[in-house]
Amino acid sequence: MRGVFGGLLMGCGILIAGLSGLCTLVMVGSMFVDGGGMTGEVVSIGIAILIFGGAPFIVGLGAFFVGRYLIRSQRREEPAVYSNRPFEPLKPEGMAHPDPTRERGDLS
Repeated sequence: MRGVFGGLLMGCGILIAGLSGLCTLVMVGSMFVDGGGMTGEVVSIGIAILIFGGAPFIVGLGAFFVGRYLIRSQRREEPAVYSNRPFEPLKPEGMAHPDPTRERGDLS
């Protein structure tokens, strides 16, 4: 169950961080393409971009890394062998038992 929830968190984190990162990139690009204007405007727009674009980006990265942690922790908890019994191959019906001391029935 951790793997499913971790995968969902990773997917949502990638979408949130990716979309907010692209939006931030577009805003920064448009700020420089438009000529920039006065320095005070650039600083205030830059702060607004960091608040409205940076916060979701950080949340998205956090969701991605938490999801990755959940997936990796599930893999560490899965046992390598699912049974503590030794491997015994299946024997077809009617096959003689390998123990020679066992009674073999009426063979004479």
